Amino acid sequence: MSDELGDFHSRSNSTRSTRTLRSSGLDERHQDSIIPQLQVPTSPSSIKPMHAGLVSVSDGKSRPQQRKLILTSDSLILQRETTVMAGRDPNDGPDGRIRRVRVVRQRNSGLGLSIKGGAEHKLPILISRIFKDQAADLTARLFVGDAILKVNNKTLLRCTHDEAADELRRAGEEVTLTVRHYKAATPFLNKAADSNSDLSNQTQLQPDSGWRSPSNPNSPTSDTTKTASSTTSPSNEPLTNKLSLDSNKASPNTTNLNKVNCSRHNSVTGSSLHSEVTASMSDALCNGGQMEKQWIDVVTVPLMMAYITRYIFGTDKLRPHAFEVRGIGGGSTGVVHCADAAVMSQWIKHITNNIIGLTNLQMKLYNSSFPANEHVLYMGWVCEGVINHNLPWQSWKPKFIALKGTDIYMFDNPPLNTHDWVENASVWAVHQTMFRIIKESEYVDERQHCFLIQTALQESKYLSVETRQDLLRIENAWHRAVYNAVTRLGSKTFAVTQRGRSSGLTLDWAQGFALYDTESREYHWRYKFSQLKGSSDDSKTKLKLHFQNDDKQIETKELECATNLQNLLFCMHAFLTAKVAAVDPSFLKGKPKTPAS
Repeated sequence: MSDELGDFHSRSNSTRSTRTLRSSGLDERHQDSIIPQLQVPTSPSSIKPMHAGLVSVSDGKSRPQQRKLILTSDSLILQRETTVMAGRDPNDGPDGRIRRVRVVRQRNSGLGLSIKGGAEHKLPILISRIFKDQAADLTARLFVGDAILKVNNKTLLRCTHDEAADELRRAGEEVTLTVRHYKAATPFLNKAADSNSDLSNQTQLQPDSGWRSPSNPNSPTSDTTKTASSTTSPSNEPLTNKLSLDSNKASPNTTNLNKVNCSRHNSVTGSSLHSEVTASMSDALCNGGQMEKQWIDVVTVPLMMAYITRYIFGTDKLRPHAFEVRGIGGGSTGVVHCADAAVMSQWIKHITNNIIGLTNLQMKLYNSSFPANEHVLYMGWVCEGVINHNLPWQSWKPKFIALKGTDIYMFDNPPLNTHDWVENASVWAVHQTMFRIIKESEYVDERQHCFLIQTALQESKYLSVETRQDLLRIENAWHRAVYNAVTRLGSKTFAVTQRGRSSGLTLDWAQGFALYDTESREYHWRYKFSQLKGSSDDSKTKLKLHFQNDDKQIETKELECATNLQNLLFCMHAFLTAKVAAVDPSFLKGKPKTPAS
């Protein structure tokens, strides 16, 4: 066993596991049965923070920017400071993600919202007003400035204003609106809704002010060299036309406003959107409004099965006073820089504790879907040293490992359904696999807290974790998995020869070692596991076992393995590990406890 590190250094291609590792994106994983999962709130900023403080954040290359870091029970939130009108909470508004909102139409007031825009103006269908205590307002998930992308399953991306209004009228009593917030439009729509002046004098929103279609996010939906103008034709209403949607028809007030607007020729003119926004803020100040600084959410990373690391990604280099957190959905905090090592350690401690707690809860949910003998004992991230001929030694790649039942699983991404457990993992039986913590003097580079997993087929995995505590948690879970595997296995017999005679060496959980002569059909010798004092081998076929007899003398038994010697050695090591664990008081004390309890 002393040469396994040297073997790992010399190999360029290891033997593949018996199961093929297939890469699969997280967004393609919902075709099979889904294992129960923790539900992460969609608005983590509403949860009471557990820890908060100012940090600096960068992408690892550019200059760090000041951010507020907030830790909740299940999320890590980054906020930036911005200037808003006094009294307005910027986190009350939506972000740029697509949302699906269910609206129940009211009998007397309909959907309780007004719309503007349309394909004829090269603008999306925008919510321009939400009426208090009516259907849209009661959802608490619709906002002025939301672009309506779909009504139920009908897309509005190419609909005119009138077509969209008709579609909303015909949508039924329960309407599902698919929306995305059009941030640039909000100030002008709010201004129009709150103004008592003639709508012909309103500042108008240009069609080139930043809207990008979800179907083609790289291109604006409008030609930025053109502007929308109004005409008196009903089929070409200006942007300021507004329709209050109920189950039957527009309200009288809305009808009057539409008539006034249609009788005027208001071209959409003015400076750039940035100038208009500045002018809008100046108007607010002149009218007695005040601006104030507030913190708004910019990044939210769910912590369930998240990955936290201090290392520069893919390397063995530690970042000074910095770390990064990556969520299973691909979100990342970026590089979080702390003032000093003490502050960083506190952050990592708090975040890691939350990740472990959430992962343990997820294990319980997984185990509710698995039989008792297939329960998950451990799940977590490690980094695998990957040989690369273009580098002096190797690069490092995150892997997700799990100890489930009597096997160890290794994934590229955490498993989300039964398909992932069956098809997207490399799997090895723990009783045929060697686990060894690497001494500091044997580290291959600057990565710390390393361990080696070696299979009987000579496939080695050189792995690293972030902390000593992580390493001990894996070791304890490994001993538990080995104990479960050996006690379930009971005994294992290997074909060997002794002095040229065909025999069978049996490892038995209750009896120990026994050599059975297949020719004479009788046992030649028996020893307890506790009587084994040492062993040696030639790494090929020959094995020597040194037992202490009842007279305290050492007896050496020489055997030649007919099959895979490593398989015999690893299984023997598993039986001995399980025996040692079985008499460990701390192991026995924790024996009744499982992740499902």
